[in-house]
Amino acid sequence: MKRSFIIFYLMLALFIVGCTTKSNIDKVIPALDLGTTEIILKQKEQVILPIDSNLDEEDISFSIENEDIVTIDNTTIEGKEIGQTTIYISLNANDSQIGSFIVIVEATNVKTPVLTTPSNYISVNKSTALMFLNKDEVGASLNSFNWTISDEKIASISDDFIVTGHKVGTVTIYATLKSDPTITVSYELTVTKVDNPDKRLLLYTNDLTATVNAGEYIEIFIEGQNSKDNFYFKSYNNQIATVGEIGNVAGVKPGVAKIAAFSRETDKIYGVIYVTVVGTPNVNYAERIIDVALSQIGYVEGRNNDTKYGSWYNMNHNEWCAMFVSWVANEAGITTTIIPKYASVSWGKEWFENQGLFKYKNNYTPKPGDIIFFLSNGASHTGIVVKVEGQRVYTIEGNTSDKVAERNYFLTNSTITGYGTPKYPPYSN
Repeated sequence: MKRSFIIFYLMLALFIVGCTTKSNIDKVIPALDLGTTEIILKQKEQVILPIDSNLDEEDISFSIENEDIVTIDNTTIEGKEIGQTTIYISLNANDSQIGSFIVIVEATNVKTPVLTTPSNYISVNKSTALMFLNKDEVGASLNSFNWTISDEKIASISDDFIVTGHKVGTVTIYATLKSDPTITVSYELTVTKVDNPDKRLLLYTNDLTATVNAGEYIEIFIEGQNSKDNFYFKSYNNQIATVGEIGNVAGVKPGVAKIAAFSRETDKIYGVIYVTVVGTPNVNYAERIIDVALSQIGYVEGRNNDTKYGSWYNMNHNEWCAMFVSWVANEAGITTTIIPKYASVSWGKEWFENQGLFKYKNNYTPKPGDIIFFLSNGASHTGIVVKVEGQRVYTIEGNTSDKVAERNYFLTNSTITGYGTPKYPPYSN
């Protein structure tokens, strides 16, 4: 937006303020509302606020709702961070608020966004949040755009960018950049019933934006389903978020992860949701992987090595000690760049060796959260280290006597080859 256009709005706003003369300034009632006036600034752009001749600078003061987005020095405002905030105008004489205006800050060059919602299917009377899939690249917030929808009888958009379905149908949502109408994008959203003819699973979280902090969990629900036993989940972006057996998504690092749920009967019945991960994890992952492993103690395999770990790995009815370790790591929100997804014990050992993270038993004292490998004397087995006390190492292992159980060994036990030492992210208590 050109500076002259911005100043025009500000002069209009402060002209109204200026109609109150100094002689009756104490009698002003804070009735002025300029909340619908918007000023669009680029980052680092500065604008001088004009002061009407009837008011000196010392007669008024300004306060900012979010000083991270914009700053004000006397009567000069400057765009800082991308987003929207409100600046309030008050009379110093009686500390009464007489007006406000909205400031939107965007990057110098705004890129076309990829518009989406966590799921592009919602049911009637349910809501979802609008979002940019590439928000870190756009250079503008949702507030920088004008929003329209093709049929408000099917769905509507609130002021805080929440879409609510009203009746079955498909709508197109349009977003156009206020400062440059050539930047525009559209998105289709389907409002349907739970028992829709497309057999689409309707996924949702308790957060309409489906946002989770890195290192924390958010649970995915399937609308109309009281149990998830007949479904399995998959993350298409394991380095951003993992997903466990009950749809518990663990944030790994900032980004957007595509998570899907499938019927165990047929992959043609499925649903998709996008989960946004923010922040930096501060988690004791060694402790977490042990906690998840402990929760599995007592699990017993079915006939012919039938286990949920093998089913999850898509290699059921096979030896499953390595798949157990992989499953536990995934449930703990540990990405495959830290602990590989492996079904072959020798391959898992080789992975740690190739990363420079394998320690042979004679030169190393294991730590909680390490991965133990038994390969000597004809053995081929793996598990998770829980602790070391004295000369003994304590573990949790799958496929040991056909179940998940705790074991312990002398550190010098001949069947132990060594330990994978995962490079867990640092954390602070």
